[in-house]
Amino acid sequence: MFNRHHLPKKSFTPLALSIHLICASAVLPFASLASAQTNSATTNQLAVAKVDFKIPAGSLASALNEFAAQSGLLISGNAELTQGKTSKGLTGNYNAQDALTQLLNDTGLSYQVAEGKKIILEKKRESGVLQTVKVSAAILETTTEGSGSYTTGSMSSATKLDLSIRETPQSITVMTRQRMDDQGIVNMLDVVEKAPGLSVNSYGTGRPLFYSRGFSIDNITEDGIPGSFSSYIPSPLSNLAMYDRVEIVRGSTGLTQGVGNPSAAINVIRKKPTEEFQASMGVSAGSWNDFSTTADVSGALSEDGNIRGRVVAYLQDGDNFRDVQKEDTQMLYGTIDIDLSENTTLNLGYSYLNTFSNLVWGGIPVLENGEHARVSRSTFVGADWEHLDQDVKTVYASVNHEFDNSWSIRLNTKYSNIVSDVLGTWLMPEDNGRYSHIYWAAKNDTDQFGAELYATGLVSLFGRDHELVFGASHNKEDLANQEFFNCFDASCGVSTGFDIFNPDNHSPIKPVLSDNSPDRSVSSSLLQQQSAYATARWNLADSLKLITGVRLDWYNNKTNWSTTKEVANFSRYGGLVYDFEKNHSVYLSYSEIFKPQDSVDINRNVLKPVVGKNYELGVKGEYYDGLLNTNIAIYRIDQANRARRLEDQSNCPTFPDASCSRATGLVRSEGIEAEIQGELARGWEIGAGYTYSHIEYINDSDPENKGKRVDTGIPERLFKINTTYTLPGDLNKWRIGGGASYQSEIYYTLDTGTETVRNQQKSYVLANLMVAYKASEHLSVQLNANNIFDKNYYDAIADSIYYGAVEMYGEPRNFTLSAEYKF
Repeated sequence: MFNRHHLPKKSFTPLALSIHLICASAVLPFASLASAQTNSATTNQLAVAKVDFKIPAGSLASALNEFAAQSGLLISGNAELTQGKTSKGLTGNYNAQDALTQLLNDTGLSYQVAEGKKIILEKKRESGVLQTVKVSAAILETTTEGSGSYTTGSMSSATKLDLSIRETPQSITVMTRQRMDDQGIVNMLDVVEKAPGLSVNSYGTGRPLFYSRGFSIDNITEDGIPGSFSSYIPSPLSNLAMYDRVEIVRGSTGLTQGVGNPSAAINVIRKKPTEEFQASMGVSAGSWNDFSTTADVSGALSEDGNIRGRVVAYLQDGDNFRDVQKEDTQMLYGTIDIDLSENTTLNLGYSYLNTFSNLVWGGIPVLENGEHARVSRSTFVGADWEHLDQDVKTVYASVNHEFDNSWSIRLNTKYSNIVSDVLGTWLMPEDNGRYSHIYWAAKNDTDQFGAELYATGLVSLFGRDHELVFGASHNKEDLANQEFFNCFDASCGVSTGFDIFNPDNHSPIKPVLSDNSPDRSVSSSLLQQQSAYATARWNLADSLKLITGVRLDWYNNKTNWSTTKEVANFSRYGGLVYDFEKNHSVYLSYSEIFKPQDSVDINRNVLKPVVGKNYELGVKGEYYDGLLNTNIAIYRIDQANRARRLEDQSNCPTFPDASCSRATGLVRSEGIEAEIQGELARGWEIGAGYTYSHIEYINDSDPENKGKRVDTGIPERLFKINTTYTLPGDLNKWRIGGGASYQSEIYYTLDTGTETVRNQQKSYVLANLMVAYKASEHLSVQLNANNIFDKNYYDAIADSIYYGAVEMYGEPRNFTLSAEYKF
C-alpha cells in the first residue's frame, strides 16, 4: 500500500467517495474490515502528527473533502453514507484521529483504517455489531465531477460489466469532467481533437468525420444507448455541459454496440442529481467574440432526500476566425431521481439542444495545379445565407432495482427527435480560374428510440463468485428527408466569377426552396435493430480473470431503394486478464463488430456483413488505488467480407446499372498504443497518449491497391498530452497546466490532367497553456490559450482537383477567459 502523504491532495464529492472503495469485487461487506487489529492500527497511525485544520461548516461530504485534502489521507466509502448529513466544521491544531472523530460526531458514522493511510467510512456499531452496508458493482458511483481526477474508478462501456480500467482488456480513455474543464472542451469535436488515438477528417468546414485505428466512428452512445453519427447530413455535436464524462473504448465494440466499424465506441455519461444542494454559474469570453454562460443547480426536492433534481443550462453566442461565420448553441437539461423504495430508483430526464452555424458544406478549393490556394485564414468562401440549424429534443427514463442477493436489474430508455435544416454551398471551378457556387439543401426529421433491459449480479461456481450480465435491447431510427440539389457542375451555380482571393459573400443568389422545385427529392429510411447479449467474468483464480461475451443481432434497414436485412448475426468477445504483480496486469482480448452492406452477388443475394475482428495484447498498470492508470498495447484489426467487385461481370444480371461483387475484400489495421491518465504526484494530473496505426488493403476490387494505405488523409501517428499542477504551500490557490498535440503527415495524390502532384499537410505540433486561480471558496478564474505559437496548418486537405473545395484551416492562436462561482 502506498503512503497517501506522497500523493496529491484530492477532493471527493458525495458521488465520488465510493470510487476508491471496491473495484475488484462485486460485493464486499464493510464488516470484514472490523477487527481489533485494525482499531489498534487506527490509533497508532492517525494519532501522531498534528495539522492546522481549517474546515468550514457545511455538508459532511464537503467537510470530508477538506479533511482529505488537508491531512493527505484517502477516504473511501459508499456515497449513500454521507447523503443529507452535515458537519459543524473544524478549526485548530489536531491529529487526524481527533479531527475525524469530531467531524463524524452525531452523524451516525464511524471509520476504520485499512492498509496504512486508507480510511473506510462505515455505519456505527449497534450493540457491538457493525451494520453491514450493501455495496455492489451495479450501484457504485463512478462519477468524475468534483473528483479533480483525470481518471475514474470504474466504467462499463466495453463489456457492460462495471470494471476498473485495469480490469478491462481493451484500450480505454476516460475524459473526466475535470479534464474537459481544464482543456476547455465544450462539444464532441473538441473531445475527438483532444483524446488520444482519435483524429478528425472533414468534408469541408461543417461535416467532420471521426477516426480511430484507421476506421471511421459511426456510433456515439448516450448512457449506453446508441445513436448514429453522420457527416452527410451532419449530426449535432452534443454540448457537454450536461455530461459527467466521456468513455472511449478503441477497437471492435460489437458486444455493446452491435453494428458499426472496428474503430471505437464513444459513450457519454449524463450528470446525475445530487441529494446535497449544489449550484454554480459560469461565464466565459473568448477570441472572435465567443461568449458563453453555464448554470448548474442540483439538490434534494423532498425533505427526506428521496426525490432529487438537477437542471443544467448553456448558452453560447460566437463568431469565428473566418469572416462572416457564426456559431450559436442553446442547451437545457433537466433530470430527476425518485426513490420508489429503498432498492428502486426511477430516473427521468429531458434535454433540448439547438445549434446554428452558417458554414456547413464546402471549404477552400485546391488550385488547378494541385497547390493550396493559400488565402488568408480568415477567408470565408461561402454565401452569407448558408446555415445549419438543428434542434434535438430528447426524453430519458430509467428504472434500477437492487435485489437483496447482489443482483440488480435496469431498464434504460431514450427517445430523440432531431430536426435539421441545411443550406450550403460548394465551389466548382470555372474555365477562367474563378469559381461558381452550387448549392445543396436538406430538411431532415429523424426519430430515434432505444430501450435496453439488463440484469447483473453474482453466481457461485466451484467455490468462487463470478460476475454475469445478460440483457436485450431494441433500437429504431425513422428518417424522413427532403433534399434540393441540381448538379455537380459550375453551370448549375447560383453565382459566377467568384474570386476566392477577393470574396464577395453577398454575390451568390439564395435559391428558392419549395415543394414544386425540380431540384427537390424525397427519401425515407427505417432502421431497426434488436439484440440479446450475455457477458460473464469468470474468477478463475485470485490473479486470473476470463471475460466471455456473445451478442445476437437482428438488423433491418429499409430505404426507398433497397432493404438490408440481417438475421441472427453473432458477435463474440473474449478477454483474459492476469495480475502478474501487485500493480500490473497483462491482458489478451478478441472482439468483433459487424456492419451490413447492400452489394449483391450474381444471384442477387445481398453480401454477408462486413466483420471487424480486433486482436489485442497489452499491459496495464494501476497505482495509488486506481488514481493513476497506464496502458501499452499492440493490436491487429481485420475487416473482412468487404465487397470486392467481380472482374467478370458477364453473368451479373444487374450489370451495367449495378455491378456484382463477392465478400472477399479485406483491410488490416495494425498498431501500438500507449497511455497514462490520472495522478502522478501531489497536485499533478496528467492525460497523455501515443498511437501508431497503419491500415492497408490485403484484398480489394482493384488489385493495384494491395499493400497500399487505405486512406492517406488519416494520420498514422498521434501524440496528445495535457497536464495540470496545483502549486504547493501558500501558492496552492494557483493551478497551471498545458498540453500539446502532434499529428503526422497526411497527403493525397492529385491528378491535374497533365501530371500527378502530392497535396499534403506536413506533421505539426500544437501547444496550449492554462492557468487557474481560486480567488475564494466560491470563485475561480481560468485562462486558456490554444495554439500559442500560432501554427498555420490545415485540418482538412483536398483529395481531388475538380471536387477539391474541402480544404480547411485549423484555428489560429486564441484565448478564453472563464470564471465560475459555486454557491
